[in-house]
Amino acid sequence: PLFINTFVIQGNSHSINVSLKNLNNKEKNLTIELENLTNLVFLRDKEIYLNARETKIINLDVFALIDQKPGAYFGKIIIKDENKEYKINMVIQVKERNPLFDLRISIKSKHKLIKAGRTLPFDITLENIGLKGQPVDVELSVKIVDWDQNVVLESRKETLAVKDKLTINRKILIPKDLKAERYLLSAKITYVNASAESYDTFEVVERLKIVESPEHVASAVLMGLIILIIIFLSIIRLISIIKTE
Repeated sequence: PLFINTFVIQGNSHSINVSLKNLNNKEKNLTIELENLTNLVFLRDKEIYLNARETKIINLDVFALIDQKPGAYFGKIIIKDENKEYKINMVIQVKERNPLFDLRISIKSKHKLIKAGRTLPFDITLENIGLKGQPVDVELSVKIVDWDQNVVLESRKETLAVKDKLTINRKILIPKDLKAERYLLSAKITYVNASAESYDTFEVVERLKIVESPEHVASAVLMGLIILIIIFLSIIRLISIIKTE
């Protein structure tokens, strides 16, 4: 499934354009629906007609009311024709208008593809904006969530004192039986009577889909050549022994 991620500040709005192309050689009538997004997204066109090979743009107005609770909201854009249903996953992060803290979670690109059963490293940066210079205790929790908002795994909570800016490195073990697809890694901090949330995405893949680094590929090729040379020399030696006898 495709993926759209965006953010909006309480009391603000913005528009997103999504391009739809008919790859078939005949016209299509499409219906468009929102799932779990109606309080944050206004869809201007709920039905569109596409000629063969035609491309059209649909507009999504993303908004958050002034009293919308901050956090990450998950939903789907569902596009249907006569025969098929297409889903675009969407995450909207609603941010506080006047936040006390800024929170960011990030996964390095080299770890974005990972096998089930492996450990996923990530970084979390917390910045004290509202009370800069004054240590504030925050409670941090991290969890893996699928696109249906099911919590796959949640780490134990920890308390951190943040004075100015703090970056920490953490790891989380991907369950061995986790299905191969894209997931969200979500971090949340709570402090006093407020909270902040951030997320990043990663994909659990099958072994053959993971692209090895150039160093690993070179080592494998070198090892293969050495094995071939050993086999070749062994055959030559065997032939020599047979001729001698």
